[in-house]
Amino acid sequence: MRRAAKILSIFLVFSMCLTMSAYASTEMPAPSGEEVPASDADTSEPTASPAVVPDPAPPVEDGGDALPVTDAASLEPAGYDTLTGHPGLETDTPITIGTVAEDRQDISLREAVDGDSYTAVYAVGPQADVRVSGTAALKDTAMGANACFPSGRGAALVAHDGAVLTVEDAQITTDGVSRAGLMVSDGACATLQDASFTVLGRDPLAGGGEGYTNTPDADTAIAPPWPLGINGGDRAVGLTGDSPSLSVVRSDLTAMGWGLISADAKNASVTAVDSELTLLSSAKGGLDSGWDMLGYKKSDYGSGYGAYLSGGASQYFYGSSVRGATYGAVLDSAGEVYYGSSDGTVLLYDGPNLVGSVQGQGQPSDVRSVFGFLVTGDGAQNVTVEAGTGIHTAEAAVLYKNGNSVFTFDNARLSSDSGVLLQMMDDDADDRIGLLSGHYGYSPVYDERDTGGGPSYPGADDGDEEDIGQDAPAVTPASASPLPDPEPPAEQMSRQQASVCYANGLYAGSLFNGTGYYGQPGDDLAVTIGSGAVLHGDVSLTSTVKAIPCSSRALKAIEQCGDDVEYVFLDASGMPCEQEQSVAIQFLRYTMDQYFLQGHVQNMPFYNGDAAAAVTVAQNGVWVVENTSILTTLTVEEGALVYGELTDNGDGSITLRPSGETLEPGTYVSAPAEEAPAETAEPAPEPDGTATPEPTDGEPASEASPADTEQASQCSVRIGSREYTLNTRVIDGEEYVKLADLVLLMFGAERTPGI
Repeated sequence: MRRAAKILSIFLVFSMCLTMSAYASTEMPAPSGEEVPASDADTSEPTASPAVVPDPAPPVEDGGDALPVTDAASLEPAGYDTLTGHPGLETDTPITIGTVAEDRQDISLREAVDGDSYTAVYAVGPQADVRVSGTAALKDTAMGANACFPSGRGAALVAHDGAVLTVEDAQITTDGVSRAGLMVSDGACATLQDASFTVLGRDPLAGGGEGYTNTPDADTAIAPPWPLGINGGDRAVGLTGDSPSLSVVRSDLTAMGWGLISADAKNASVTAVDSELTLLSSAKGGLDSGWDMLGYKKSDYGSGYGAYLSGGASQYFYGSSVRGATYGAVLDSAGEVYYGSSDGTVLLYDGPNLVGSVQGQGQPSDVRSVFGFLVTGDGAQNVTVEAGTGIHTAEAAVLYKNGNSVFTFDNARLSSDSGVLLQMMDDDADDRIGLLSGHYGYSPVYDERDTGGGPSYPGADDGDEEDIGQDAPAVTPASASPLPDPEPPAEQMSRQQASVCYANGLYAGSLFNGTGYYGQPGDDLAVTIGSGAVLHGDVSLTSTVKAIPCSSRALKAIEQCGDDVEYVFLDASGMPCEQEQSVAIQFLRYTMDQYFLQGHVQNMPFYNGDAAAAVTVAQNGVWVVENTSILTTLTVEEGALVYGELTDNGDGSITLRPSGETLEPGTYVSAPAEEAPAETAEPAPEPDGTATPEPTDGEPASEASPADTEQASQCSVRIGSREYTLNTRVIDGEEYVKLADLVLLMFGAERTPGI
């Protein structure tokens, strides 16, 4: 064998093996820009074994060493209306407090209290330096009548106005609506270390939510806004006000539903080190994830989020996990978001101020949820997932509805049961649900037809592309209760962009941009396949419908909903059909009781003339097209490999389909239909069978290999203990390995864990 073939084979095998099997620890970013001290890196491959979700901790009075239960009504009220500065709920019931701490105090809790509006510890003021240990169990059945989450009313522990609160070796349990375990507000700094918080809550929507208007109004909400797609009665920890901070170290947070960490605050900062955040599944007393209709196991997921980040809130996870959530995190105009390893020393910050450090246990972060990240809001947010972090989801790893965002995945392990890494869709919290005026609530009914939608995919129903993405008249659902003014806030309708960059790893799955329908503008998708990254899947513009895969199990669950749900069957072409030919079930109408259907769509490759998708494959990056990818721009840099056959659609888009051959370096865009010769719509194959794309203006033509000097040959490559035979080519007397065979071989020989 010629030397050139041997050198090329050895180099490619060596580099690809390094890419797919080495997970070196990286330095952990510090909010202030300081470097984290480096430590000896453990380059062994991390193991992501799912943690066992414990049953919720029972109230203290039910334990072996039961405490006498105190009636909160028998305690002297402290005279506070709010504990966080938030105006809160107007009520005649004052807050009762076990201990008000305004200076340095050590508090050992041992109490069980029944009744609403009771707080065990209130740390307040910049002179407060409070340490809490022990056990507290708080319970009520008032369904949130005298509780208000952002005001601190009903929370077990509260830190406010610059106070420093450390909770160590403590077990805190609350049971009731809007009974948070901890609230941190307005410059306060809280640290949980070797602590456990269990927030059991209730189901405010039980029985159709009678007597309660589902709303995002923080003063009156006792359940999450149902268009968010979740349910629940409380959040385990909340941050509110201006610049609060939270550190969670080797601690467990467990919630029945709604959420685990809510940072709905200005410039909040959250750090979690070697900690576990768990939403209880419906099999363990949590709320319904729609498991039967959506095809999950009852024990897999609950309803709620791992973290909600708003107002520029930043989050840093080192070796921490999220289990059983609907969303690993909701990004509503968040700031910097980071998931990485706890290898080495982790610095803890209160905003820009260093407040301490902790030695990590050297494990990667891990998220197991229905969706990995939900992107909403209109603020810029940057997300970095690296150092062996695993994101394992039932549906899309990233669900984008609205908001400029940048995702960087470097040495990350992504796996999606649905095969979707990114799903961009029009926000379904729009006129299909309908904001109601007056009490700023939502209609309890979703109706696809309220924005002109109907059976089949937009663009596939009548073939008329001119109307796609145009505004359609909104129709108020018949079930919407008329409420007086004021008008709800206007929706954000400006054009946004989602940017995704992959580096150093094998990423199996597809990215879809299905925006620009249902009266909303199209958004932009920018994908970079960077050095050391292999993407095996599609990147495509699509048309979307609110639908799930068709199965007998799903249909049985839908029929149990009765008149609450209206649906049609769709065939493989996206058109209405009989059940026997169906591949999907499209929902035309459902109610608040089916909140878990929010965010679930099916895709069909389609260009609507509005949304955009651009892919850049950088040097040493590889893209293997799986089925059909429709783009507006493709850039192939020198040293990059793109396995796909390109077609110019002549309408502003190009299509790539699978191919064993690679594209030449260059930038590919669609030529205007009136300027493109007819033969350029489908590039003619060159003598060697390679499809050469037609260049646009200013673009050099691709060069084809001289087929008249080519001969077939074979060579052997050893990977581990196995030997593989590869086809080679002899060109001008030199022997070369066929790169397509080598790359596809690596998919079978060295698959990354979690893919």
